[in-house]
Amino acid sequence: MINITESERFYVAYGDAAALNIKNAFYEGLPKGKIVCFRDDFTQGPIDIEFTTLSLRQRLAFWHKLSAVLYNVSDIDQVLEYSIEELESIPNKSAAFIWTGYSAYDQLATMWVANVLTSRNIQLFECKYGLETDVNDIIFNAAMLSPAELAATYANFELVHPMKVQQWAGEWNVLATENKDYRIIENSNIVSADIAYYENIVLPYVTVEYVIAKDIIEDILTNDPHPISDITVEFVLRSLIEKGQLEMQGSLESMYDYEVKLK
Repeated sequence: MINITESERFYVAYGDAAALNIKNAFYEGLPKGKIVCFRDDFTQGPIDIEFTTLSLRQRLAFWHKLSAVLYNVSDIDQVLEYSIEELESIPNKSAAFIWTGYSAYDQLATMWVANVLTSRNIQLFECKYGLETDVNDIIFNAAMLSPAELAATYANFELVHPMKVQQWAGEWNVLATENKDYRIIENSNIVSADIAYYENIVLPYVTVEYVIAKDIIEDILTNDPHPISDITVEFVLRSLIEKGQLEMQGSLESMYDYEVKLK
């Protein structure tokens, strides 16, 4: 690897848990640098064909549409702006290191972040062998590795070839052109999906007896093999209520306040 000083080294973390893990990895021998935390979740909502922070800000309208199931909607603007400011803090011609897990969340973030950073002549490095452990676990995000395992990956980082960044741009452009509600992993590829995909996941967990929404959400998150967030599950539950496919009693104040059953 080329000689990079600490002031030129930036680690891009996908989410706060990954950022904390990178910080702890410094104590295990990971060369020090600045941690940049990127939080936007491209697995849902509209995405733009342009790789700009302006296109990122345009996603705010989607997140505000989900305000009923986010519960912390007042923080959305601040969180998004923080991600933008963090990325913009990486100086041109510095070096950025990324760990991409198996999740659609990580892979989509890499497609977007890589194209944004390389457009500013920032050198991009990734772990040559991906994220893995000795027992061949599926690693969805850098937060799943121990700090020692994360530190050990530094020796395997290599410069990302421009052709690979172009490949990511091509995959992103296909998804942005389709611009469906969701993006999922299917046969190791990121593909577009509409809300019906998640309805088919959620409906089997709803019974003919009333069950509190919180319990249904926990059941799905605990037992379903498909990666799905609590935000998505509750949004789908409320959509099914609106469509008349589920009956509801109680108040839609929060997931604790209403019950649903099959109609």
